Amino acid sequence: MRDYEKSHPWITLKATDVNNLPPRTWMVLGEARAICEQISSTPLRPSVAWDLEEIALIKGVQATTAIEGNTLNEEQVRRIYREEYTAPPSRAYQEREVRNVFKALAHIDEHAKNGTLGPVTADLICGYNRHVLDALELPPDVRLGLFRDHSVMVGTYRGAPARDCRYLTQRLAD
Repeated sequence: MRDYEKSHPWITLKATDVNNLPPRTWMVLGEARAICEQISSTPLRPSVAWDLEEIALIKGVQATTAIEGNTLNEEQVRRIYREEYTAPPSRAYQEREVRNVFKALAHIDEHAKNGTLGPVTADLICGYNRHVLDALELPPDVRLGLFRDHSVMVGTYRGAPARDCRYLTQRLAD
């Protein structure tokens, strides 16, 4: 038995057997697929498609960095993306974090478009961690692109045991 199974028994990472889904779920999945097919085959002017892509990217980066405590707002993130904003020195760390996430997402997009992305693995995720944290001032216990080797707390929540992090990340990737 792994340590996380004792301390975090709710982490199962088991895929649902789709053969046992109720009929209502299959109906809703079918509706969702039909809507996706309709949307994907709807022609858009290139400028509209670019605007939608930019909105999704900016909102995604702003939300992703906000989870980690970044307080730059959506307009500031938009202006960083468009190379129209430089944060004051007191917020340069946050600007760098946003730029790093944009760079990592551009890397993923480039590889996805040219078919070289490959499978998601724990090592690939560590590589993206290295990109996102690049050139940031970090506490001494944070090691770029490596799994932690110590316990962490967020509020009253204790993270999964350090010795299980690589295993759990690979299970998630699988």
